[in-house]
Amino acid sequence: MKIELDVHTHTIASGHAFSTLQEMAQAAADKGLKVLGITEHSPGVPGTCHPIYFRNLHVVPRRMYGVELLLGAEINILDGKGNLDLDEDYMKMLDIRIAGIHSLCYEYGTIEENTHGMVQVISNPFIHIISHPGDGTAALHFEPMVLAAKEHHTLLEINLIPQNCTT
Repeated sequence: MKIELDVHTHTIASGHAFSTLQEMAQAAADKGLKVLGITEHSPGVPGTCHPIYFRNLHVVPRRMYGVELLLGAEINILDGKGNLDLDEDYMKMLDIRIAGIHSLCYEYGTIEENTHGMVQVISNPFIHIISHPGDGTAALHFEPMVLAAKEHHTLLEINLIPQNCTT
């Protein structure tokens, strides 16, 4: 199977990655990718991007080294109500919007509350993808999430080695 896109990546702007946007685009081209999503962490994760970062993405080229770039954010789900840490005004400016639970900024609830919040986010028309829902960060019931994802055409990211996820 030939992989043609990777839409959940971070650069040094997220505070825990090791490459610049240009280095990422060059690496994507070297691997034969057609599309690369640069999805920096939104402000809830300490040491990452300020909202102004996302406002300024309009000046970044959408193609580098022959690779189409989708510039966006991995937005933090904050609680079991489905609250997010990036305003819709900022989300509207982005090519791609991923949302996920990160332990550094999530208010944990019961499995039912966590699942409810996740379903709310899946239903949000601004969100395209749910990041690493199976990494164990929060207890979740997956059946309602999968049904909501199907209904709202929201992708669920599947990680091959979830025990290695740290954010």
